[in-house]
Amino acid sequence: MEFNNGEKIKLEGGQVITIANPSGDWPKEGGQGFVYIVELSGGCYSALKWYKPSYLKGLSKNGNLEYFKENLKENIGREAPSNKFIWPKAITEDKSGSFGYIMSLKPNDYTNFEDIYLKRTVFASFKASIDCAINMVDAFRTLHKKGFFYLDLNDGNFFINPINGDVLVCDNDNVTANPKFNIGKPGYVAPELVRGDEGVLSSDLTDSHSLAVVLFKLLIRHDPMEGVKFVTAGMLSPKKQRELYGTNPVFIYDENDKTNRPVNGLHLNALNLWTKYPEYLRDAFTKTFSAGLNNPRERITELEWKKILLRIRDSIIFCPCGKDIYLYLKQENQKITCSCGKVHNYPRKMELNESVIYLFPGNSLLGCHLDGNDEDCAEVGKVVASKSDQQRWGLKNLSSTVWKVTKSTGESEEVNKDGIVVIEKGAKIEFNSKLSATIM
Repeated sequence: MEFNNGEKIKLEGGQVITIANPSGDWPKEGGQGFVYIVELSGGCYSALKWYKPSYLKGLSKNGNLEYFKENLKENIGREAPSNKFIWPKAITEDKSGSFGYIMSLKPNDYTNFEDIYLKRTVFASFKASIDCAINMVDAFRTLHKKGFFYLDLNDGNFFINPINGDVLVCDNDNVTANPKFNIGKPGYVAPELVRGDEGVLSSDLTDSHSLAVVLFKLLIRHDPMEGVKFVTAGMLSPKKQRELYGTNPVFIYDENDKTNRPVNGLHLNALNLWTKYPEYLRDAFTKTFSAGLNNPRERITELEWKKILLRIRDSIIFCPCGKDIYLYLKQENQKITCSCGKVHNYPRKMELNESVIYLFPGNSLLGCHLDGNDEDCAEVGKVVASKSDQQRWGLKNLSSTVWKVTKSTGESEEVNKDGIVVIEKGAKIEFNSKLSATIM
């Protein structure tokens, strides 16, 4: 059923909410139900997800409806894993064979994953897209550390800020700490779940496949299994979907099986964007979607994804014109020409733990660069240009730790917070008692 504006619905506990959809394309329809705007007492507004009776009937038929509803109630009683999750707040009473729950509205400056995927909305910069990928990885890590897994993760789970890459995770009614059955969309869930392997339920290992799919779709703008086999399959029946995503999936860039390559003239994103990324990212996707299809422990972990994505972000610099320059596509120590025509010197760099930091104005030094703790990514330093000479650059200390600097001449100095280290070859910076780096 669909509700009209002004209709009243009771929440468990007695509070009444009122359908208050704005004009336009509301309600929003998804696979499980409809999303409405509702008004609560006091003039506050929330989103209401109302399940389709047909969806609940399917759960009931398989004996899973009671568990699904109880799991939703338990999630409502729990604290959200972090402020990046649009967590269920309250459940409604049953009405006309269905029910729903309310959650916060997405902010106006966030868009749907689908809009990003179909390029209806574009990121403000390449860096913002990498930050988005990092934020997705962080959300998964947070969720798993709290002991939760996804039953049905897909592109509808993410709202994205295209300006800075921030991410909010929604549809968390499908999150559980104690999975008892599997649901999901072929193409997102792991092959073992598509096949229905005996005894296999949602876990961090099945989520690792779903995460890789979402990252691939975000960065490559294509389904990792959608190659020539999909084209020749014609209409994708449930049986054919089970084969292509479960019993016989083949990654479009599998190194040992070329039977499912992207099709020229049809799969343009896959053909054009794949080679735009560094080899180490392509290797990670290849491992997850090749060996990882049949051996879940071969899939790339969230920690590994975080390190890979940070490595990409660290190799991005911004021309003053505002355009990204990807150093991993450039020849080291050569002049760099931006698409705007401006020519730059290849920047100096530092190697810290497993990271390479390019010292170009605007680039940042993060806490995770210094201590190897990928969760601490606060800015502790930033490359700045001299006001009197834009070609003279320095690393500004934004931390409360005193840096000890030994210049190439042998002179030493201490750099306190807001102090600046002149970027010159051979200068050594001691960031703390355990870590130092030399500018190359």
